[in-house]
Amino acid sequence: MAKLQINAGQDHIAKYVVANPIITGITELIWNSLDANATLINIITKDNGLNGFEYIDIIDNGHGCTYMQAKNAFQYIGNSYKRNKDKTKDNKRSLHGSEGRGRYKALSIGNYLKFSSVYLDEQDNLKKEFVVRLSNSDLTISDISEEKVCKDQSINTGVSIRISGIENKSSLFNDDNISAIQEIFAIYYSLYPDFTIKIDGIDIDLSSKIKKIYPEMGKKDILIKNNNGDEIDISLKIIEWAFSKSKGDKKLSKRLNLCNKDGCPLYQAALGVNVEETNLSLYVMSEYISSLNNNGLLSELNDDTQLIINESRSFLKEYLNIEKTEKRKQYIEQLKLENIYPYKDEEISSKVISAEKDLFDVIAVKIDECMPKFTSQDKKNKKLTFALIKEAIATKSSKLKNILREVCSLSDEDIEKFDRILEYTTLPNIIATSNEVINRIRFLTELREFVAGDISNKVKERSQLHKILEKEQWIFGEQYKPGTSDKSLKNVLKEHIKQLNRENLIEESVLEEISKDKDPSLDLIPDLCLWSAIPRDSQEKREHLFIELKRPSQNATTKEKQQINDYAFAVANDKRFSKENTFWNFVLVVTKIDERLRQEKKDNQKSLNGLYGEGENFKVYIYEWSYLIEQKEGELRRLKELLDLNLEESPEDLSYLKTVHSEYIPE
Repeated sequence: MAKLQINAGQDHIAKYVVANPIITGITELIWNSLDANATLINIITKDNGLNGFEYIDIIDNGHGCTYMQAKNAFQYIGNSYKRNKDKTKDNKRSLHGSEGRGRYKALSIGNYLKFSSVYLDEQDNLKKEFVVRLSNSDLTISDISEEKVCKDQSINTGVSIRISGIENKSSLFNDDNISAIQEIFAIYYSLYPDFTIKIDGIDIDLSSKIKKIYPEMGKKDILIKNNNGDEIDISLKIIEWAFSKSKGDKKLSKRLNLCNKDGCPLYQAALGVNVEETNLSLYVMSEYISSLNNNGLLSELNDDTQLIINESRSFLKEYLNIEKTEKRKQYIEQLKLENIYPYKDEEISSKVISAEKDLFDVIAVKIDECMPKFTSQDKKNKKLTFALIKEAIATKSSKLKNILREVCSLSDEDIEKFDRILEYTTLPNIIATSNEVINRIRFLTELREFVAGDISNKVKERSQLHKILEKEQWIFGEQYKPGTSDKSLKNVLKEHIKQLNRENLIEESVLEEISKDKDPSLDLIPDLCLWSAIPRDSQEKREHLFIELKRPSQNATTKEKQQINDYAFAVANDKRFSKENTFWNFVLVVTKIDERLRQEKKDNQKSLNGLYGEGENFKVYIYEWSYLIEQKEGELRRLKELLDLNLEESPEDLSYLKTVHSEYIPE
């Protein structure tokens, strides 16, 4: 046998031997077989008599690997013959691998790898064979045999890989890892259903474990833009699985798969969305994902990768909301058909009763989710329980908690989902809170469209955006209370002194002195000033906030940065603006920050959003609207989940803005 020296060190190659989860060592070899147009991948295990494996064979009937391809592959990392191709031989399927690293994953299972190939040499039309051996002891060296003409020319082409020297891998083909194989190859199988994977003679079912596909036909196509303004086409598909709910499945069947355009997973991330007991996978398909992968950029540290993941998670949340709403409707309709639903249509005579009914629906559905045994109770008991819940909602919410515990036998963990809403809050307050959360979420969603959507080019700053935000100042923080709007710093100073309520400063003479002050910096006019909401007799440090807005079409440049800095220096240099136990924040908010400002940023965050200036008692920030909106949405998300609110309006309709701020919407 000849020695092949690879062009990389032991430590470098060892990185590719790591497989997490361990089944990746097998799935990478399956992908190699599929890339070779195999229609049968046979995995055969030999028991060592000690609850482990003596060896594992992975045998396929693909077109095999040529001698020249093998010499290149085992001498150069990343020198796969597939690198510049996107289709298999004869254009039968989409290619998965291109980096030439998959074979090393097999060494995460065992210490020795024997690679045998039979292929048809197109030069002389003869089938030939050879063997390559690899070992964990020295990953830089491969032993390759001479190429020989097969004595039996009727032999099938293909690759056979034997993994041996296996230690402590008895759980390699347990139910969880079989489920992982089903998940990884399900989308690919739906596109190319011409292959079979067998383990010890038993077919791995790649279709019947699929409970539901969304969208049912085709894929959901989305166009997104990255920070450079480049358009990225992605397609999304969700698969719900009918896996048994073992501990391992919970982890394995809840993943986000970034795939090439034909559904071959190239990178896996956490779903990042609470799907509760639902076993599902999200597949994101795009040529751009392949491009990122080929350039070594497919990582959650990459901005474009993270953008794709975030957009995909938003799609998943929409799907879950649709599913939740539909299941709730179906369940409530079933209760009505069984004549155990406690509300009659003629009873719904007011908004409060309607809200009570809606709250009952939420609780009834939650009971059904948390306590499957309740569903099997007889109708009489369920009807009585629902009547008690209805009465508790209409009277005193603390009774409801007792009913959930004593009558429905819900666990403390399940009751906690209701506890934060119901224990210390009366129903009218629940309704008021729900309405406020709904309105705020609607406002944020439509504000994003207002400042960055199609209508944004028509939006004016002072007469429209400014006027709306005067009435929606909560977006800048609950720790502030309304201050001044569109007033000069001279008038802001007067209001500040009144807010301090210091007797020696509220004399008319002091205010008159300010009016006569000729300092030009006091003539500057910030858009909004918000005062600290901390009571004046508190010893806590107060923070006041100045806000400068720009029309959506105006980016933040050095000119806009200088403007917000001028406000900060004017306040910092005037002793009449309190400095004792007081801090001043100055914020410029725009749709986009000019990339040239990055060098002027004061913190080390990669994002352009953040700190751009500071002094002893002040800081200057510049934020994009997208960042500010995402921050507030995150704050509202937990409360939205607790209240179990669903919103179905389209942000493009601007229904909230048109209702509440109609006079400030562009024609």
